[in-house]
Amino acid sequence: MAPYLSLVAVALSVGTAIASEQIVLNANSHFSSKSPWTEFQTPIKRVAVIGAGPAGLQAAATLKDHNFTVRLFDRAPGPGGNWLYSEEVPVREPYPDEKPGTQKGIPSELPAVRYYSEGDEGIGLDERWREHWLPRPVWDSLHTNSPSVITELTDVPYPPDHVRGLFVLIGMLSLTTVIWKSWILSHYTIQKHVKAYASLHELNIGDSPAITAYATRVEKLEKAPNNSTWILSLRHLEKLAETNRIKATWWTEEADAVVVATGPYDSPHVPDIKGLVEWSKAKSESGRYSINHSRVYRKPDQYTGKTVLIVGASVSGSEIARDIAPYAKKVYTSIKASTFDEYDWEKLHPFRRRSIRRIPSKVELIPEVANFEPLSAYDKGITEGVIKLINGSTVQGIDEVILATGYKRANAFLNAILNE
Repeated sequence: MAPYLSLVAVALSVGTAIASEQIVLNANSHFSSKSPWTEFQTPIKRVAVIGAGPAGLQAAATLKDHNFTVRLFDRAPGPGGNWLYSEEVPVREPYPDEKPGTQKGIPSELPAVRYYSEGDEGIGLDERWREHWLPRPVWDSLHTNSPSVITELTDVPYPPDHVRGLFVLIGMLSLTTVIWKSWILSHYTIQKHVKAYASLHELNIGDSPAITAYATRVEKLEKAPNNSTWILSLRHLEKLAETNRIKATWWTEEADAVVVATGPYDSPHVPDIKGLVEWSKAKSESGRYSINHSRVYRKPDQYTGKTVLIVGASVSGSEIARDIAPYAKKVYTSIKASTFDEYDWEKLHPFRRRSIRRIPSKVELIPEVANFEPLSAYDKGITEGVIKLINGSTVQGIDEVILATGYKRANAFLNAILNE
């Protein structure tokens, strides 16, 4: 069997189990015909779930309810996945863009323990912590763009004040009345909701049995020598306040199957635009970098009185433009067209059209950036810099650039498997 198949097989098969007893998954007893997606060399009893967002929590809870031995890992300090809001921001993205690689610094012999002080290996404790857990790309005013009937998890309903009336779904054979709940939910509401689900299913820190390991990153996932089980190389960070140090612990665990619930896109994409790497070095007089990826955006007041260029007009770009427009002196949004009028609206995905149309009228839409002209210095920001657009026009006087340019596939712990 190909080594990656049982990664997804458990997700396909778990629905056949019976809650009152553990049903060992195997192809012969649960499927009428053999399939490479459901043929297991050994019975599946131990399952590792990577990621404690809504998908990972539900997978872990379902497996646990069916008496599988479950271990749930998440690099963040608590449950929530992308809904775990924090004022902390990720470490700065690399310029130029880097191809995602394998995790670095895994000791040659495991288990292992190391203690880090401020400045060890040229890295501060705060940066080391943020690099490990990767604060999520959620800003303070973020709301969902899907209705609560889709995001609601079972057994932990949203508060009654989110119920807004009724509507009727017309099915093929019958009319179905569905409770309509508020479409717009803040990330604070979602975060509480997801945490409530984790608490209900005893997937929090300190719950017994100890199923969940938070602040624990999967460094590598590989097949065991017997080729029938999986070995996870893990790294846990713990802040030691009394000594102002960080304790790092590495170890391995084994599982019969693995559920990957991390989402595919976890690394920021930095576009290949001429001059961007040089501009990325520029800082304002306050010491803040003048160019940043949208994943570090949190609140609009830091852009008060500034002229801002947002590169990209998908969901993040348009919503951040809406958020900062009342505060900023001027906001430009760069879109992929020589002029805004050249967009073929009929060929755009409806969600894409919606994002562009949500950009406030006071935001000026400009064509795609062709290049960033050379700066005379990097310690005075980018205000004097010249940005050339693909239609030949230029823009000047920009204080900050937000790269709302999306994400790329990373999940470095899967590289060894994907390379096979």
